[in-house]
Amino acid sequence: MHGTIAERADGPAAMLPSLTALRAFAALAVVIHHTRPAWAHGAVIDYIGQVGWLGVNCFFILSGFVLMWGYDPATRDRTFFLRRAVRIYPLHWLCLAASIAAFATVRSPLAGYVGTPVGTVLNVLMLHDWVPGHPEIRQAWNGVSWTLSCELLFYLCSPVLFRFLLRLKSVWPLLFGVFVAWEALLALSVAGAHYHWDATMDFLAYHPVPNFFQFVLGASAAIAVRAGVRGLPCLWSLLLICVPIAAYCGAFPEQGGYRYGAVMMFLVMPGIVSLIAALADTDTWPRPCWLRAPFWVLLGEASYALYMTHALFLGAFTLLRNRFVPITEREWEWGEVATLVYVVAALAISVATYLWFERPVRRLLLRVRGAGRPAGGRAGA
Repeated sequence: MHGTIAERADGPAAMLPSLTALRAFAALAVVIHHTRPAWAHGAVIDYIGQVGWLGVNCFFILSGFVLMWGYDPATRDRTFFLRRAVRIYPLHWLCLAASIAAFATVRSPLAGYVGTPVGTVLNVLMLHDWVPGHPEIRQAWNGVSWTLSCELLFYLCSPVLFRFLLRLKSVWPLLFGVFVAWEALLALSVAGAHYHWDATMDFLAYHPVPNFFQFVLGASAAIAVRAGVRGLPCLWSLLLICVPIAAYCGAFPEQGGYRYGAVMMFLVMPGIVSLIAALADTDTWPRPCWLRAPFWVLLGEASYALYMTHALFLGAFTLLRNRFVPITEREWEWGEVATLVYVVAALAISVATYLWFERPVRRLLLRVRGAGRPAGGRAGA
């Protein structure tokens, strides 16, 4: 059925192991990005680090795609919210407590600003990114958790959004509307970069409201794929990501150029959406794909733990490394050794956290509350 939105009359949506694995690569890109201030890198890894934060935007789009893909209209809103809450809050609270404990012990939160009393309360509630223009609030304590504040808004809007999308008669007006909105936001970001509207650019890059577009983009792509719309293959999708960002970074180098995150994220959105759709399409057919290997799927399942713990571990790792194995800025070879050791250790910590904390706690809370299996299956965002 091409271009027509059908209800899920054919039973549960297929699992998406390739998208689960893709989450691991998105998280690893963010991990590499955060190592840049810690030690020197060679040219290749440094370039990956320059753009690695765009893995966050991949997460936002993936969230919309996967949740829309697995959404059951018969699910009560309360059950949907509960499943999402037990997915994100327990590990967030654990990492927040670890950061506060580190500050009390070594006078460093390890992964962000020292939170104010009001900002810390907002952090506990996961509302700390809802205050625009205040990085000292949104990125306090475990600074990476600002993205969870965005996800919270996404989840609160999801049932209304998903039911609206499922009621549409055709996918083409939806795709046209999304394309027009993307063009408008890209134009706004380019204008903001040209005229140096720093407050506007900060709002576009961080605040949950503009970032909600990425969630809608992912959900719309899921509707399109389920309706039979076919996009670009994986290789062309990767080129659609790499070519625009390489061109922008070449035109605006870090040294002496003005490089704005909002422009970068809107440039790569079409490629990210295309790649996600292409991988989802491969998962609906019995085609071989190395991303479905158990190793990569496990890393994808542990990607939330990797994202939440890596900055805290990086802070501790850097303190120990500076004390026992100091590296100068010129020693990029030793920097890459440090990167390898750090990444392997961070992956081990994330898998252990997922297997021994995140998954057991989530299952326990769902069982206690009677909410059943989390929505979205193995590719749940």
